[in-house]
Amino acid sequence: MRRQSLVFLHIHGARFDVFFNDAPCFIQKVITKTLNSADLIFVLSKEWESKLKNICSGENIQIKGN
Repeated sequence: MRRQSLVFLHIHGARFDVFFNDAPCFIQKVITKTLNSADLIFVLSKEWESKLKNICSGENIQIKGN
């Protein structure tokens, strides 16, 4: 079923990568699936783009500085 709305994510947690790495495997899978299903993920830097590409496909990541 196609969803009706676009989904945009913006990661604010400065230690989100640490949270992800410390999470149980099934939680990591849920996070990865959620990130991959978003239409667009906004990050503030190349560093965060790189970190998220280690967690998800990265095809939907866009850098937007403050």
